[in-house]
Amino acid sequence: MEVCETPYWNHKERAGGVLLYVHNKFNALAGTLQITVTPKVQSIKITLQKQYVRPIKVIVIYRSPKTSSSFEEQLEKEIEENSHNEILILGDLNIDHTSSLNNKLSSTYKKHSLKQLIKEPTRITPTSKSLLDLIITNAPNKYVKCGTINSTLSDHEMIHAVRKNTNRHKAFYVTRITRNFKNTNVQQVRETLKQAPWWCLSQMTTIDDKFQMFCEIIKIVMNKHIPNKTVRVKIITMVKK
Repeated sequence: MEVCETPYWNHKERAGGVLLYVHNKFNALAGTLQITVTPKVQSIKITLQKQYVRPIKVIVIYRSPKTSSSFEEQLEKEIEENSHNEILILGDLNIDHTSSLNNKLSSTYKKHSLKQLIKEPTRITPTSKSLLDLIITNAPNKYVKCGTINSTLSDHEMIHAVRKNTNRHKAFYVTRITRNFKNTNVQQVRETLKQAPWWCLSQMTTIDDKFQMFCEIIKIVMNKHIPNKTVRVKIITMVKK
């Protein structure tokens, strides 16, 4: 299990700090996020890699409510630069998604065909309900379950998403010997067979010898008119990811 983390930047307000655990079946490559509104934004960016699986860009963010509006612009730039990969953005962004008023973030991820998976409020008080903790991805069909988990450790609910353990194809090549009958001159084959020394069979004393001689004659004719050729054949197997 690998751990990536950022330090808490404001312990008095009990805010900030990001922690990410990565299962050791993945290779985790650290990246540099384009978001520079620090210390108001704490973030981790990694690329998850696994053989035969498309790389996944994971961005974990804590955004302070006091962050400037340039945050959305910088996040959009990050999304654009990684659009060729599967992207997963999650964390406490402190932008209420229960209201569409002035929600630039919502417009940004919709513009780039991303989807926000969490639907229930993640911060509930006696007087309000707000959806501040988000999971955003450009591959929503790969997630079979998502939602919130009641937590007593924070004033926010925990969020989660379960990704499919889908199958991928692994392809490799093997070398095989075959014959190509496509352009065979059948008439020439017939003439050669007629001229073959079939009389040799009468000289054989056992049925096994006769059969062996028969096969040798057929092989000689085939090699003359339809010679062997070596080809590479693609073999596909299923790989769990």
